[in-house]
Amino acid sequence: MSNPHDPEFPEDENTWGYTDLNRANIFINSELDKNHQKQTLIHELIHIMLWESGKTSLYNDENLVTSLANSIFELIQGNSLFVN
Repeated sequence: MSNPHDPEFPEDENTWGYTDLNRANIFINSELDKNHQKQTLIHELIHIMLWESGKTSLYNDENLVTSLANSIFELIQGNSLFVN
């Protein structure tokens, strides 16, 4: 899950991760710190949820996905029920 060498991983330094729906893989930049890796995983899972729920028009809406991912990450980090 954490960026095994993948020739298709974008060389863009702003790309923290991506989802390959055809191979059912999530790739995450392994150079990120642990919190950014977690946040990126949530971000990529939201992409998958949108795709699988038929909301394909929202799948590529990076602003929406990032906003949701940031909110979920903050909820998890700030709630002792989720963090042990």
